[in-house]
Amino acid sequence: MPPLASSLQIPYQSYFSTVRDLWEGKFIGGTFGASYEGFKHQLDIDVRDLLPLKIVENDDTDLQLLWLHALQQHGINLTSTQMVDEWREHVHAPWSEYGVAMANWERGIMPPESGRVDNWYFGNGMGCPIRSEIWGIICPGMPALAAEYARRDAELDHCENSVEAEIFLAALQAATFVEKDLMRLIDIGMEFVDPASDFAGLVPKVIGWSQQHDWPEVRRLILRDYGHPDFTNSPQNMGFLLLSLLAGKGDFIETMNIAINCAYDTDCTAATAGALLN
Repeated sequence: MPPLASSLQIPYQSYFSTVRDLWEGKFIGGTFGASYEGFKHQLDIDVRDLLPLKIVENDDTDLQLLWLHALQQHGINLTSTQMVDEWREHVHAPWSEYGVAMANWERGIMPPESGRVDNWYFGNGMGCPIRSEIWGIICPGMPALAAEYARRDAELDHCENSVEAEIFLAALQAATFVEKDLMRLIDIGMEFVDPASDFAGLVPKVIGWSQQHDWPEVRRLILRDYGHPDFTNSPQNMGFLLLSLLAGKGDFIETMNIAINCAYDTDCTAATAGALLN
């Protein structure tokens, strides 16, 4: 695991404020998007019409609380085996990639292969990119360390682009404690992504398209190049997430509207976008 930084100091109030804003954005975005998860046509939603909000339960945040518990139980040198043990004890969700991974563990197939074996359909889902925030929170200003935790997490039940997506987001979120410029944050996240991956090619494409077109046209281009029948597939949804952040220009309502109106895995895209608008 990368060494801890020795010279970085973040005032407690600054750290607390960033964590609070991150979680509030995560819960609000996830609640906004929960009712529209799975739709594949372009929507016409204004989130102001959804107020007042009643925050809903979401596995996207529940699993991150599991990792916080695991860290409290096992310490910072948390291993993949310990993560599997905690999951098997506390999580009862035998569907999609979760179910595939759990079946693999029962057969003695452990990470990183448990996220790959028999996981051809769900292995590139959004189930791991959306649990990246906890690694940024416990590694403020240390994106390399956050990326390593994220890799171990992602390989439990995912592979390929989803692993890269969680690494990207965790590194980016760790950097938000010391950097607020979106383009600089994207650059930091990309430092830890496999340059040969499809995900590495997606990010500059979406940035370029967003500079040339309005968001509905960029949505169409994302689906043209990265569309997948699984509405949770990560390349298309990570494209929508980036699009909402770029086209939303820091405005929370506009960012939420774009993330949700792109459809597909809306509780994930809106929640992660909300977390990054801190």
